[in-house]
Amino acid sequence: MDSVGATGFPKQMDENLPKDTEVLIMAVEHEVTVYSTPSCPWCTKATAYLKKVGVDFEEKDVSVDIQAAREMVKVSGQMGVPVLTIDGTVVVGFDKNRIDSLLGL
Repeated sequence: MDSVGATGFPKQMDENLPKDTEVLIMAVEHEVTVYSTPSCPWCTKATAYLKKVGVDFEEKDVSVDIQAAREMVKVSGQMGVPVLTIDGTVVVGFDKNRIDSLLGL
């Protein structure tokens, strides 16, 4: 199998492109929600990581938002935080490997 070139396609394909060809790399948008509390260190780690890798997310503070707390329990069956939903898939805790997998990182 050919190695991957700068465009993400096999190197042989890259070599056949004119030298001034511009490559557009499109970011995939994901729907991400983080249910958290201000005093939760793993919540802070989860949101910091998402910011670091450039993923937009909605953060819901379940310590003050009763509706968000109910929503979190409904989707996850959990009362502890953090709980993340990524494109509808629930991740309980800051599970970096699972988060990366779901985001395609």
